[in-house]
Amino acid sequence: MLVSNASLAAHANAIRKLGKQTVENVIEIGRHLAEAKAEVKKLGGAWGDWLKHEFKWSETQARNFTNVYDLTKSENATVANSDLPLKSLYLLAAPSTSKEARAEVAIRTKGGAKLKHKDVAAVVKKHKGKERKPVNGAAADIETAIKAAGTHGMTTDELKVKLGDKYHPQTINSTTNGLKHKDRIRWDGKTTRRGRAEGGRPGEVYVYNPDPKPKPKKKQGKQSAEVHNFSEHKLVAMIEDETICKTIEQWAKNKTPEQRALKAYRLVIPLVGDNRRGLAKMDDQRKKEFERTGRYIGTLELTMK
Repeated sequence: MLVSNASLAAHANAIRKLGKQTVENVIEIGRHLAEAKAEVKKLGGAWGDWLKHEFKWSETQARNFTNVYDLTKSENATVANSDLPLKSLYLLAAPSTSKEARAEVAIRTKGGAKLKHKDVAAVVKKHKGKERKPVNGAAADIETAIKAAGTHGMTTDELKVKLGDKYHPQTINSTTNGLKHKDRIRWDGKTTRRGRAEGGRPGEVYVYNPDPKPKPKKKQGKQSAEVHNFSEHKLVAMIEDETICKTIEQWAKNKTPEQRALKAYRLVIPLVGDNRRGLAKMDDQRKKEFERTGRYIGTLELTMK
């Protein structure tokens, strides 16, 4: 739904006058877009329709400007005021870029470094995947409690006392194990305390891990070929129960007549002998099979060597 009023018209005119040649203009365009979006939402209109009507922009294009504007209000606002290329600012302001990457670029530019876009991209890539992903529910509460405990840490029994009114004991156990498996918390092996469990067994003390190591990705190598058991005993059994015929039939589906004939020749030689008499007897047997069932499997036209 397309909406319009004097305020939105003023924002649109200001954005067109500013253009997007300088960092200052991009920031100002982002401010106008942020305010215009709030106005469109207030009027019950569709943000994408307004952008398309006024500028022929997509929401993604507009988001580049608003992201840079949001960056000026963050803890790394100095980045937006540096002389970085515009495409570097768009990259730094993107939600997928980690805070650590923005902080490193801010420190380097504040120190007087002249960074090119490839330098900024390298910093972003270096920190990609290292940011700590947020967790919810029991995991968030357990992680927060352990972080608040500092170096003193907490055992699962202590977590049950603290969070027992909110979560089932088994949920606390399994969630704590999951956080440990993801390296978000770690066991302080030097310190153990007696738990509440029956028998007073020692309880592992968990401390907050500020730098969890991401799990290494599995290598996507070539899949190994399926290995069939064609031992002598297995092969004899397959011949006797004729399952070998199904295996050969499956193999032959996409083969040429010449390939099938050659394979048939190589398979029957051990059974009928490498001589014309053996092949002739085989051909006689095939003719008898045709007379009995009405099925004939062609002729074997290979020259004996």
